[in-house]
Amino acid sequence: MKRYGLEQKIDYHAFSLVVCQRLVELTPKSNIGYLSKNLTPAQLAGYGITTMSYNVATYELNPSWIPQAQALGINVNVWTPSEASRFIEMINQSVDVIGSDDT
Repeated sequence: MKRYGLEQKIDYHAFSLVVCQRLVELTPKSNIGYLSKNLTPAQLAGYGITTMSYNVATYELNPSWIPQAQALGINVNVWTPSEASRFIEMINQSVDVIGSDDT
């Protein structure tokens, strides 16, 4: 991606913190997302990770993480809020991206 000048247009997401850390080193201009649930927004920022991509249950257990992440400049992605009430709650909390497995 560097060779073609596309670093800023590429998002990488991984379940592995080690992989995310390596991506931050290799392609610092890219958006790096962590797909787990065990790190706080402050910890992600400390690693240079730019997207927190957790399942809806994690945000329900840690509602303060959404504004904390956004205050740190971290994008907030949420995945699989299947019930309409969960979608609405995430929209009301101004998450950046909602991923779903519903059509």
